[in-house]
Amino acid sequence: MIKKSFKYLLIISVNFIVLVILLETWVDDYELTFNQGIYFYELLQLIGLSIVLLFLLRIMVAVMRVLKFNAKQSRIITSIAVTLLLSSRFYIQYTKRICHNNHAYKKFRKELMQKVKPIKSGWEGSQANNLCLEEYQYILQTKSFPKIPNNARNISYEYEYEGFLPDYSFSLIYDVPIASNVEIIDYKKNTFSKTQTFEIIENVKRVTYTEFLW
Repeated sequence: MIKKSFKYLLIISVNFIVLVILLETWVDDYELTFNQGIYFYELLQLIGLSIVLLFLLRIMVAVMRVLKFNAKQSRIITSIAVTLLLSSRFYIQYTKRICHNNHAYKKFRKELMQKVKPIKSGWEGSQANNLCLEEYQYILQTKSFPKIPNNARNISYEYEYEGFLPDYSFSLIYDVPIASNVEIIDYKKNTFSKTQTFEIIENVKRVTYTEFLW
């Protein structure tokens, strides 16, 4: 029985290893910085998939034997097909992310991460200085940071969070042309607050936005 089951365990194990290799390939420094926990979350999904496949293939093979479908090679081919079919979402998703992270945006992400540094306080988070608009907007694809005007430049931010509790603080500084309209914000409700002010420095308005939850 163990010898018979080994073939199906091998199919599931090889599938798991290949998917983990693909996962390792697309999870880079950017993902680990702006999408915390992504590796652990994806790994849990792969483990769950493998457990489901283990039971499913076991049931499928048992049914095939009851139906006297005894061709060993056909059972193995069917098991591989079922494994690949149920894993196809991960293969497609991971392949797309490898193409995006490791090819199309590899240089861009690498240069961006040279500007992004970890927070040095006791909390977790990141900070960056002198970002261009394209770099900040790219971060917005992953993080729900506030949107800024399309004419913003010289962008800096600092984001830190507690980790276990929802407490966080976020500060953002950027420059806009002096003729730009800047909304003054002073809002507070319970433990949440946000403010926005500006000062004129030479020929630009320097906008400072802060947001806190404690």
